[in-house]
Amino acid sequence: MRKKFALIIVEINEGENGVVEECVLDEEALSFDDADIHYIVESASASGQLTEREREVLASILKGRKRAETANELFVTESTVKKHSRAIYAKFGVKNRFELLSKLYRDADGLR
Repeated sequence: MRKKFALIIVEINEGENGVVEECVLDEEALSFDDADIHYIVESASASGQLTEREREVLASILKGRKRAETANELFVTESTVKKHSRAIYAKFGVKNRFELLSKLYRDADGLR
């Protein structure tokens, strides 16, 4: 896996009590090449961690696709993509897309 450096641009909107309500990530900031995506998805597949559909959604997330794009590509609703995304986040021990990408990016050195 090759090392990458990226500027991460995050817009944070705080609600009452300083709790983050929304975090928008520059989708290009944390990127994976096709070989990395294949390896991550196959590793999750080999461990039995994800279902087939979850692997498809994970690959789409790693490619930086938005929920609507993923839904169109997989011929499902955005709600279904959201459901699978939440299951993926839970299985990886993260709360959202940003945390998932950050975790996988940080763990990238240990992938191969």
